[in-house]
Amino acid sequence: MVRVQTERFEPGALQDQLAGNSAVGAVVTFTGYVRQTDTLELEHYPGMTEAVMADLRQQAIERFALEGAIIVHRVGPLPTGEPIVWVGTSAPHRGDAFQGAMFLMDHLKSKVPLWKKEQGQWLRPSEQDHSSLEAWS
Repeated sequence: MVRVQTERFEPGALQDQLAGNSAVGAVVTFTGYVRQTDTLELEHYPGMTEAVMADLRQQAIERFALEGAIIVHRVGPLPTGEPIVWVGTSAPHRGDAFQGAMFLMDHLKSKVPLWKKEQGQWLRPSEQDHSSLEAWS
C-alpha cells in the first residue's frame, strides 16, 4: 500500500497491517516527524507521486524478498512535531526488513516527486541524500 495524504496517520495501526502473516519474522518501521520550524509545506504531483511510490515499493518487495511494505507520506502545511512520513516493511528475516526500509527511505528522499518548502525556501535533496541513494546502485 502507498498513500499520499493531508490527514495525520497512526503509526501503530500501520504496523499492525504488516504483522498479520505467519511468514513474517521481522517488521521494521520508520516514522519521520517535522522538526522545529516556523512553516513546512509539502507539495506533490498527484497521480505521478503515487505511481513512483508504488514502483519503489514493488522494487523493494522483489529485491529484499519482503512479505509486505507500506509507504505513507503527508502533504500540505504541517506543524512542528507532526508525523510526515511512515515506511514499514515485513520479511521472514530482520536483515531483509531493515534493508527494504532503508532502500525505500533513501529513494523517497531523492526520487519521488515531492517538494518541501521550509520557511519560504524550496529545499533540494542534500549531498547525504544523494550519497545514500548511490549506495543502492
